[in-house]
Amino acid sequence: LSHLEVVGRDLIVYPSPFFNQFYVKVSSDKSSVMVKMHDASGRLVLVCQKMAANGLVFVDGLNGLPAGTYIVSVDSGSNVQSQIVLKK
Repeated sequence: LSHLEVVGRDLIVYPSPFFNQFYVKVSSDKSSVMVKMHDASGRLVLVCQKMAANGLVFVDGLNGLPAGTYIVSVDSGSNVQSQIVLKK
């Protein structure tokens, strides 16, 4: 982890476990964030730029991912936060 990363402190990802989509609660509204998702082996499986609406970022289209453990990282420009999530 880089010095900018905070693991799971303020970042809320739900639901967990998720099926094909999840929400990320971010601290600032209407901000653009970079969402990255890595599988348990460290392989990058998702990168997308999203816009927050009402403090939430919606991430969908994950039906092609197998069930397992993933790390979701959200980069707001000033910091990067990560959270472990489970996919059913």
